[in-house]
Amino acid sequence: MKTIVLFSRPQKNLKKKNLDKIKFKPIKDLNKLYKLVGENIKYYRKSAGLTIAELATLCQIKPSYLGNIERGERKTTLHVLQKIVHKLHIYTSDLFINKKIKKTRKEILVDTILAYIKDKPLTEINKIFSIIKKI
Repeated sequence: MKTIVLFSRPQKNLKKKNLDKIKFKPIKDLNKLYKLVGENIKYYRKSAGLTIAELATLCQIKPSYLGNIERGERKTTLHVLQKIVHKLHIYTSDLFINKKIKKTRKEILVDTILAYIKDKPLTEINKIFSIIKKI
């Protein structure tokens, strides 16, 4: 059986020579890997305040399929994982990290709002900003 080594996102101030000092824990059992990915999807989905049905609809997959992924019962493609992380506004690597970076519901909502308006034209962003200032 192959050993899969999972890495977290590198820290900005981490120098290349210090990488040798970091010990990464490999996951040897692929079933544990699928379970970890599923648990992380469920964690981030709930943190975003979404139901399985809502996230499945956003990702254009069946709710039963998403539920199976969350329980680690189904293998999925990178394409589906990319759809999920895009809709949850997280990094793909977040699904493979044992320790979750816990965000508050407020932080997730702010990230979601920023992701939504990022691709809007400047005129629309200015309108949104003027509405927010009035609140």
